[in-house]
Amino acid sequence: MESGRLNEQIEQLEDSVNSAELFKTKWRPIWEDIKKISTALKEIRYPTKEERQERWQRFQSIVQKVKMLQAEEQKTSKQHKDKILACARAATPAGPLSDFINSIVSLPALPVIAALDAILPGGEIDEKHEELKACSEQLQRGWSLISEHKLEMTGHDKKEAFDALKEAQENLNGAWEQWKKAKSQAWEARKGHFQEKREAFKDRVKERIENLKERLEHDNSKLAKAEAHLDKLRDDRDSAWNDDFRERVEGWIEEEEERIGQLKEKIERIEGWLDEERKKLE
Repeated sequence: MESGRLNEQIEQLEDSVNSAELFKTKWRPIWEDIKKISTALKEIRYPTKEERQERWQRFQSIVQKVKMLQAEEQKTSKQHKDKILACARAATPAGPLSDFINSIVSLPALPVIAALDAILPGGEIDEKHEELKACSEQLQRGWSLISEHKLEMTGHDKKEAFDALKEAQENLNGAWEQWKKAKSQAWEARKGHFQEKREAFKDRVKERIENLKERLEHDNSKLAKAEAHLDKLRDDRDSAWNDDFRERVEGWIEEEEERIGQLKEKIERIEGWLDEERKKLE
């Protein structure tokens, strides 16, 4: 190859580099040309030493520009990758996921207050929900960033970022499933607790009803006897053989009538209580 032809190759290389666009230019062909020209510069003679030196320096400036452009690409790509990796890390729930799973999944076996505290605002399940929501937002931001800047990233950086987001996605999906399971079990514990309380309440109500029915039966029996006794007293009064005895019977009749009135009021109250208790079972 003559020096003239080599000069043309250097100029063509320079034109290619000058027209290069970040993340759009294929650098491998350019480096192949650089390697060929570098070898040729060592082998071909120039008319003068000065001309050869000038071409060598021109060639080196082109190589430096290629390195600078690639370094700029790598810097930009790394900046995007680092932001995406940060999102992937932020999308991973804090602490070992197994710790949360083990603590929550065992809730039904714990006192129900533990299940209630876990579900209520500020409880463990509620706090984990907020954490997972924040993780999901970070993951979504990471996917948005990789979609937005995928043309401004090298293949290696893009793959690393994608793999990190994919792993974070899988971990977060698992965490959400475990959270749903834990919440369901805690709610079941809560539901079971209140069901037990309801059954215990109904049992107490039934017991009170039975007690009231026994009292009602007892007082109705007393009322029947009192009314029978009153009828007898009235017969005794009507058949009294003297005024003194009749007056005494009249006093007994008044006392019995008062006692019967009190019994009827008591029976009425008991019947009212029975109605109230029975309504509690509806």
